[in-house]
Amino acid sequence: MPDRDMNPLVEPPVACPPPSGVERMLVFVPVLGWLVAAVLEYRRRKPVEDFVGQALSARTATTWAAWGDDPVRLDVAAVVNGALMDEFGWPNMYCLPGDRLALLTWGVGGTLGGELLAFVVSLELRLRVRLMDLDVDFERDNLGAYVDRAVERVKWRTPRLHPAALG
Repeated sequence: MPDRDMNPLVEPPVACPPPSGVERMLVFVPVLGWLVAAVLEYRRRKPVEDFVGQALSARTATTWAAWGDDPVRLDVAAVVNGALMDEFGWPNMYCLPGDRLALLTWGVGGTLGGELLAFVVSLELRLRVRLMDLDVDFERDNLGAYVDRAVERVKWRTPRLHPAALG
């Protein structure tokens, strides 16, 4: 029987509707419009956020086994998971490679925005590599694919010694 910790996030039973026309228009009204739009977005996104948060809360550290044994991949996964926890307020950093990025980055319901930009900038600072231009679809890709693309950048940046130089 598979460990329930090792199952990727599933789509929430409650659909998150896209932003309404009013919500979209309010972002062009300075201060008061921004506040009202933020409240509308929060109310629209809350059921999905609660669903994902509860699923992550049920996971334990055993999820790290799903990332394999490559030390660079494990390190990058830890940094990415930590940044997801910090930027999106998740209860822990036990995300799996199969978790869909849209669920982890509040992308469900068409809300990819400033938080996602802050997440990527945070990763660039933590990993000291450029990630903004990675070929990634935050709506469709999973976390494992994103981490693997970041690992390629980190490994490229890390100097490699020729075996003959090691003596």
